[in-house]
Formats: sequence, structure tokens, C-alpha cells
Amino acid sequence: MKRRWFVLLVSLALVVGVIGVAPVGVTRAAPTAGITYYSQGSLAPNLTTSWNTVRGGGGSAPANFTGGDIFVVQSGHSMTTSATWTVSGTGAKIQIEGGGTLQANNAVTVPTFQIDAGGKFIHNTGTATVPGTARSFAANSTYEIWNQGTASISAGVTWGNVIINLASDPGQAIGNAGAFATVGGSFTVQNTRGREYRFTAAQTTQHNIAGNLTVQNGGMLNFKSGANAITINIGGNVSIESGGVLTLTTSGAVNANVSGNWTNSGALTAGTSTVSFNGTSTQAIGGTSATTFNNLTVNSGAQVVFPTNVGATILTNNGTITQIQDVNGNSLINFIGIGGYGGVTLNANSLDLGSTTVIIKGNQACNTGGELAKRCFNITPANTTGRSATITFFYGSGELNGNTCAAMTVYHWNGSTWDALSSSGQSCSGSLYSVTATGVTTFSPFGLSSATPTAITLTTFSGRTPTNNGWIVLILLAVVMLLMGGWALRRRSRL
Repeated sequence: MKRRWFVLLVSLALVVGVIGVAPVGVTRAAPTAGITYYSQGSLAPNLTTSWNTVRGGGGSAPANFTGGDIFVVQSGHSMTTSATWTVSGTGAKIQIEGGGTLQANNAVTVPTFQIDAGGKFIHNTGTATVPGTARSFAANSTYEIWNQGTASISAGVTWGNVIINLASDPGQAIGNAGAFATVGGSFTVQNTRGREYRFTAAQTTQHNIAGNLTVQNGGMLNFKSGANAITINIGGNVSIESGGVLTLTTSGAVNANVSGNWTNSGALTAGTSTVSFNGTSTQAIGGTSATTFNNLTVNSGAQVVFPTNVGATILTNNGTITQIQDVNGNSLINFIGIGGYGGVTLNANSLDLGSTTVIIKGNQACNTGGELAKRCFNITPANTTGRSATITFFYGSGELNGNTCAAMTVYHWNGSTWDALSSSGQSCSGSLYSVTATGVTTFSPFGLSSATPTAITLTTFSGRTPTNNGWIVLILLAVVMLLMGGWALRRRSRL
């Protein structure tokens, strides 16, 4: 009898759990998650008939948009609003999956707005409000702006990819008061209809763009149009395409740190800006347009290839700069001589050097002995046999490293020692010094010193003397084998 009562009670408990009947005196918490509805095609999202509980259809459509439900735009569907769309209720969310697109020609309001990687939202509302109070945009999502009116876009958003592609003339420049401070993807300006699109005015908000910054034909981007200073960190490439216009600042100071390449085939206005290259792999400045920076800095550890059409008001090199030019005939060819840096001047003296690569490392030790000035040179011409070149080496007063300018001599590294070259014309006025070597017949690493450098290794041009590590290992192995053999003999003798 007791067993039957036990079975009955267990069955009753299971029924209560299944049908959701709460025991007497206990209030069951209401479910917090709404129903998930999926888009049924490239339809108007503000119509309930555009949604279904089953991805492929066959389920049910929502009765309204006020029940705290989740609406998912599926991959391959491009939905466009035909009227204002408001999704409300606790837990309500709009989600755009990868490959899905939602175009808002009208206001879209929802508590939570999510764009997955590969998903796209097109902002065409004529207002600056971004949907959602809670927003989650994947780094590889896309938010494309066609029409935001003239107000600043909503602040506090962590963006993925951003595209500015205005559909019509807004009638004035559009400022954004630092709203694009955090961009997890790339920032692309496609078309601004003849008006500037601006990051900031007087705001001091630091901007971080993880990917590339691109200004295309028809796009005009200004980093800063008001007072004060800002920093902009760009993790990828900067590209100004033909017909694109990039203004770094028209008022206030901008410090732009670039980790990728810089390509200018459009128009650049530098203003009172500083552009610093800080990449961990080789970077390049290029493009068909001449590029003139204000302050240009190559950070420690960075390696940048300069074209011949780059200029700067001030050039600071704490890393490595490379430039390639033809050195032929009897004319002076200057390498990396912009911004008061001096660089190197070569004259082939009618014995053509051909295509010549010059590498300059600035503000760093050039040999392990530490005697050389802290500007290192590596010169590699295509033609090296039977040459007799004249080379003038420039360096800053802050790179003397204890040397005396008036006694500065050019040395060439021959692979094991430093050879002094015939040096003259020491110039020691101002902050930029120089010394000239004549009759140069061998090339590659060069150093400057007023005392003979120690014949030990280079620190930056791979001139290290190899060690005999292989022999050391063999000797150690032989010693171990002898010890083991002696131990084995002693053990056998005891037996």
C-alpha cells in the first residue's frame, strides 16, 4: 500500500512539473525569454507576417511586437522598413545574422540591438539615433550610414565596420563629437556628397580604429575641426583613394598612430598633426600623390619604406627607414633628406651605382662596443665592382653618443672589422651634423665615430660573429660518455 502511495506522489510531481502547476503557496517566476521569430524573406520587418517561429516557415507569426520577443534577420534576407518599427517588452531584441541585412528607412526602436559578424545594418532614417539601448556589434559586422541628418551619431557605441555613404547632400558638414571613438573593424568613407564628415570638433576623445581607414572617391573626412588635441590609433592601413580627401586637422592638434601602410592617391591636408608609424612589421608609404606630413615620426622598432614623393616639416627617426633610388652619372642624389633629417647624399662620380637601397636606423646603438654614433647606415647599390663614390652622412647632435663632430670619421664594416675611410668636410653647426667619405669602393654597413670602433659585432645589421656551439655540444657529449663508461667499468669490476 505504501509503495502505491509513493508511486502516486511521484507521478503527481511529474505532472505538476510538466504542466507548470505551482504548489499551493508558491508563485512560479514568469519566463524571461521571449519567443524567437525568424525573417521569412526580403520583406518589411515592421509587418508581423514577415516573421515565423520556424526558420523555413510553417510555424506561427507574432501577434504584435510588444511581447519581449527576439527577431532574427536571417542570412540571405535583405529587409527594408516601410514604416516605424518598434519592438518592445522585457528581453526584446533585434538580431542580424551574418549575411543578413536590415535597412532602416524609418526609425527602429528596440531595447537590445545585435549585429553578428557578416551582418549589415543600413542607417537611412534621417536622424542620428542608433537602435538599441544595449548594443552588441561584432568586429566584422557592418553599420552603413546613408542619412543621419546633420546631428552627431549616437555616442557610446562599440562599432564593427563603419561605412559612410551619404545618399544625398546634407547641406552642411557633419560633426560627430567623438562618437566613433571605438571601431572594432575598418572605417570607410565612400561618399559625403561634397561635405566634410568629421570625427570631432573640440572634443578630446581618443579614437581607436582596429582595422583600415579608407577615404574613397567622393569622400571627405576631417579628423578634427575644433580646438584641443586628440589621439587616433589606426591598427591597419590608411588609404586615400583618387578623388578622396583626408584632412588631419583644421584646428587643434592630432596625433595619429598608424600600424599599417599609408597610401595617398588623393588629397591630404596635414595641418598641425603628428603621424607616427608604430607597426611591428615592415610598413610603406605610397600612392600616386605627393604626400607631405607635418610632423612625421618612425617609432622605435618600426620599419618604414619611404617613396621619393614624401615630404615632412619635421622628420624624427627612432626606428628604421628604407629608400630606393637610382644613383648614376655625376649628380648628387639625396636619400631621406626631408624634414631637416639630412639622410644620405650619394654621388656615383660617373661610375653608375644603379638602383641603390639606403637603410638608416636612428637613435639606436650601431655596434655592441657602443663607440659609434647612434645613426646607422646600410647602403647597397646594384653595381659594386670598380666604383668610387662620394657619400655624405648626416646625423643629429643628439646622436653623437660621446663622439666629437670635428673628428668624426666614416667606418665601413668588412664582416669582421671596421675600416676607416677617407673622411673630410665635417660640418658641426646647428643641430644637424655631417661628414663626407670619398673614394668609397665597398658598401653595406657604415658607422660614424671619432675613435676607432671595437672590432666586435654589429647590433643592427646582422654582423654577429658566429659561435662554435656545435663543437661545445660534441665535447660535452664526449665527457658524459667517458663518465658513463667509467661508471660501467667500475660496476663490472665489483661484480
